[in-house]
Amino acid sequence: MAKPKQLLAVEHDKRATKEIPIFLDEDLYRNLEDLIKSIEWPYKSEHRAKLVIRDKALVALLILTGLRISEALRLTRKQFKAYADHILLVDVETVKHGELRKKIILPMRGNLARFTRIFEALLNQIPEANGDSCIFPSAITRGIFNYERPLTRFRVHSIIRKTCDKMPHWFRAVAENIYGRKVFRNNPYKLKDFMGPSEPKLNRSLRSGYLGRRRKPNL
Repeated sequence: MAKPKQLLAVEHDKRATKEIPIFLDEDLYRNLEDLIKSIEWPYKSEHRAKLVIRDKALVALLILTGLRISEALRLTRKQFKAYADHILLVDVETVKHGELRKKIILPMRGNLARFTRIFEALLNQIPEANGDSCIFPSAITRGIFNYERPLTRFRVHSIIRKTCDKMPHWFRAVAENIYGRKVFRNNPYKLKDFMGPSEPKLNRSLRSGYLGRRRKPNL
């Protein structure tokens, strides 16, 4: 499989929100989609395809929601409801103060739809009747996932770091920039309500660098 186009990393000083040169255009979404496609752990199991779908779906959900990895791993099937134009995720308990993110929309239209479809491939494998099943179950045993036990944070870090050279929290930073600049139009209070009880970081560059076209920003 061809390597995805690398996302350019440029170090720069702290700036006001409007001055951060993040290009939220088609290139960004394509680059992120290519990054997800590169997540292919060399599983030896005959159920390799299911495992890879799970891994890619996890990263797609991090981009769509900005969840912390520990928050994502606690999700169960009953928290999701599929509709014609979106998937609804409800009652996500945050690791900060135990507060709830009551409603998160995963859109089936627009630039983010490609990530929702990646996640949907996993969601469709879990019957809605199995409400308490983990969305991101641990290794397969006797041909099925162990839906009672989720992946561990250590395992997720290993998969993501070794397949796409990123850390899971990097995708939360990506979501902060997409929603903060594109959806909430640089309103830090709306972003904070959406992301949960943590300080918005739109006045900083992404932790692992700059996202956008392969060109230097106009500083």
